[in-house]
Amino acid sequence: MTPETAYGLLHRLDSKARAGRASPDGHKGLLFRLDGREMIMPMLEVAEIVQPPPLSRVPGARAWVLGVGNLHGDLLPVFDLGGFVLGRPTHRDEHGNRVLVIEREGGRIGLLVEAMLGQRNYPDEPGAPPPVAEDPAGVWFSGTWGLGGQVWPVFGVRRMLESAAFRDIAA
Repeated sequence: MTPETAYGLLHRLDSKARAGRASPDGHKGLLFRLDGREMIMPMLEVAEIVQPPPLSRVPGARAWVLGVGNLHGDLLPVFDLGGFVLGRPTHRDEHGNRVLVIEREGGRIGLLVEAMLGQRNYPDEPGAPPPVAEDPAGVWFSGTWGLGGQVWPVFGVRRMLESAAFRDIAA
């Protein structure tokens, strides 16, 4: 197999995988639980969902910086989403916790959540976010998605990653 052929094959496979993450009838989201509350994150924001890897602590970092682990031979910094967003550590359960792997410029990061609850399809654009005064995590919500009478806040992961508060990891 020539390098051009291998590259073309990889490009086609990547395009198919990315196309499968977008729904032609609307939007796909990943429903997760954080501190007993259900939230949703657009599927396009999440590269992978994994069990929490063994972590090495980062000296001098805030408590919500859980450490650095190995994912497929690469370093993965892992952050406690509940610790950062709600100010309370995520309940640790070796069978339920998951790490949402987010791709960003310069590499990947992992966000620890209490549990994954599945994938949902939404026919419309997100609605208005819930009022911030009613929810301490509200500043990070980019809208709401509803389905069958149930409404979930949409977690704006890009907003969080770009915030000065998230970039300030030194204790």
